[in-house]
Amino acid sequence: MTIPHILKYTDKVKGGSSKFCFIKINPKFKDDVGLHKHELEHVKQFWGGVLLSLPSFFIHPLLPLAGLLCFPLLYTFSRKFRLWSEVQAYKVQLKYNKDDVEYFVKYLVEDYDLKINHDQARHFLTSN
Repeated sequence: MTIPHILKYTDKVKGGSSKFCFIKINPKFKDDVGLHKHELEHVKQFWGGVLLSLPSFFIHPLLPLAGLLCFPLLYTFSRKFRLWSEVQAYKVQLKYNKDDVEYFVKYLVEDYDLKINHDQARHFLTSN
């Protein structure tokens, strides 16, 4: 199944980034399948929020618009949700970049304001 998204290669991101259904990847990672899959996982998470909000259309036609904001708001304001979101995306990426666990642990600890340590990050990435 193809997930609707728009992909752009740009030097304006360090590695990759996704917002809503838009993915940006630095051109030097153009062939990094794992990074592409990581960012696509975030797009899937975004669309999941949209789909979950669709039944609210029957309450009020504008309520499904809340689904467009569900993922970005939770990601921004909830550390637990951001942790879950990133762990899921890194687990997908690890399927393609198997030797990068410690690299991803470092990112989880240092780049997402998750307030976790290296041991916790490693546990989250390597547990089922």
